[in-house]
Amino acid sequence: MAVSVENAAHLEERETEKQEFACGRCGYGIVVASEPPVCPMCRSSAWGLARRELVSLRVVS
Repeated sequence: MAVSVENAAHLEERETEKQEFACGRCGYGIVVASEPPVCPMCRSSAWGLARRELVSLRVVS
C-alpha cells in the first residue's frame, strides 16, 4: 500500500501527539507521546486519560 507524502507526514505527527494522563492511584499528572511509564510518585502503573475541567472565576468588587 502506497502512502502519499502528505499522509506520511500526518501519520508521523499523530504518532508523536502527546496526551495527558493521571495516575489512578495518587493523581500525579504526566504528558507523554507514548505509553506512560510507572508513576514516579507511587510506583503504580494504573494510568487514565486526565480530565480537564473548566474553571470559571468570578470577579468580586
